[in-house]
Amino acid sequence: MLAHLTKLNLARLVARIIPCDRCIVYDIGEDLIPGGHTTHDGVTRWIGPYTGDFVNLDPFRPELHVKSSSALIVPGWNYAEERLVRSSYYEGFLRPMGVHYKAELFFRNRAGRLIGGARLSRSKTAGAIDAREIALLQLLQPVVESHVNRIVLLGMEDRSGPFARLSDREWEVVRLAAVGLSNKAIGDRHGTSLPTIKSQLASAFRKLAVHSRGELMALFYAERDRQHWGEKDHRRVG
Repeated sequence: MLAHLTKLNLARLVARIIPCDRCIVYDIGEDLIPGGHTTHDGVTRWIGPYTGDFVNLDPFRPELHVKSSSALIVPGWNYAEERLVRSSYYEGFLRPMGVHYKAELFFRNRAGRLIGGARLSRSKTAGAIDAREIALLQLLQPVVESHVNRIVLLGMEDRSGPFARLSDREWEVVRLAAVGLSNKAIGDRHGTSLPTIKSQLASAFRKLAVHSRGELMALFYAERDRQHWGEKDHRRVG
């Protein structure tokens, strides 16, 4: 599963590129049930009704598209808009929430398994997702998918061992530093000033008892390898 801050940053990025009332990034478990929904605007009042009563009525839920070759679904483009509007999902959930237009993106890992998704929604007055925006979403989907896979591949979501001492913000900064991003690049990514990034790294260095980026990277990848081989040994024993 992706960290909350990772999903929040991805949701904000997508919402900047494609204007929408709300962008949501979520995880997809091995059971194909979506979870860990994170919104770009922080509004969460819809999550309870969705996960409790409407997820099984959602025509874009992952289990219905696990074998699909399409990673982008947009009603009116590759899904019948009338089919959505006439559904109990629209009548019971989308319309009361003020949603009329939406787009769904799916992300797969290198083995082809669904691991996450992003959903954009708009009200009727905000207008439909047009051809130019669909083209942008088609370009954006593989970029976000590659980023998600890179995070998962590097084991950057598994904060354990010495890294458990770090705050959420320190962990986000440390893992970006560990894969080679400069302080400026980290600050630009999070919209944070350079002095703040330096302060967060200095605090993390103290907690981890390291004195340089080289030591930080060595510790990071040693812990990643320990987790990787530990999981393999556990599976072998099991």
